[in-house]
Amino acid sequence: GQHYKRDVQATLEDYTELRSRHLSLWKEQRPPIEAYLMSEPNDGRGRHHRQIIDGKLVTGAMYEERTRLLDRVVRSVLSYSPRIVVEFGCGIGRNLIAIKRRCPSVRCVGLELVAPAVELANMASEYYGFPIEVSTADVTKPLAVERADVCFSVQALEEIPDSVGVFEQMRTSSLKAVVLFEPMTELYPYSVRGVAARLRMKHLDRLAGLYSHIGRCAYPVQCAELLSDAGNALNPIAEVHVGV
Repeated sequence: GQHYKRDVQATLEDYTELRSRHLSLWKEQRPPIEAYLMSEPNDGRGRHHRQIIDGKLVTGAMYEERTRLLDRVVRSVLSYSPRIVVEFGCGIGRNLIAIKRRCPSVRCVGLELVAPAVELANMASEYYGFPIEVSTADVTKPLAVERADVCFSVQALEEIPDSVGVFEQMRTSSLKAVVLFEPMTELYPYSVRGVAARLRMKHLDRLAGLYSHIGRCAYPVQCAELLSDAGNALNPIAEVHVGV
């Protein structure tokens, strides 16, 4: 019967220590770029990580699901032939670095709440030679950002309070589309796992009503697909493209 109420302070408390540790580890031993993009050096689950691959529960190296998701994110964002992309809640910049590596002409901008993550993203960008621009920002507040061809998020809006307000800010900041890789409960099946995932999302106060809001506003949805891969069996991800 308990309910977790998500706010900006809760997100800071959840991630500041984690990203500070991540930053310290990276400074001690800077991994090859593939390891930076595909793995979590501060996560000890390693080869015994349980994940959903092609809809089936498997055990193996945790970078497998991440590799598949990252490739899909890069292809989807670049499918709009963008000149500028902005990632809301970019974390340590891995998605942006991957996009920049695939298409060097794209200007990649990131907005991130947690300061150690911003520091790591910019240091890693310089170290690996794929320049991106990441700054500290609370995206729940009005932003003065240059409009981009594509604004996107990857498992970030689920961590942010007022996801509807943030989405609207993404939409007004986009010239072509908003691309979301987020757990959208409305797209979950009514299977045992799907219902359990819906209850989990409600308990954690994550992404309540975002997809319903998009539908009520009659925004053009160009893609709405539940992905068959997930790092957590109760946190499946959907790919949603919304035209502007």
